[in-house]
Amino acid sequence: MLALGALAGCAQDFLKLGNIEPGADPGTYRWRTYGDMATPHDSEQAEELRMTALARLMRETPGCADGYRITDRKALLRQVTVIGAEMHDIYYSIDCR
Repeated sequence: MLALGALAGCAQDFLKLGNIEPGADPGTYRWRTYGDMATPHDSEQAEELRMTALARLMRETPGCADGYRITDRKALLRQVTVIGAEMHDIYYSIDCR
């Protein structure tokens, strides 16, 4: 039960610490979130958490409640900490049309 609570907390963190903005075309968006030592950009488990957060976000985004698709994903290295951990900004291009 504790593990489920921790996972839900991580998904919520992606929403609090990320942002979504309209794309260039109507019905498109760009979501910025992150990858860190606990949720690496290249981890399948961390990606599942990000997808859970994105699904929650898209349910509340005008025009996207009925569905969306990710058209692009880019992970850009933001910094390397003093202990060598990498921090990434992760960008998703989303189409709700």
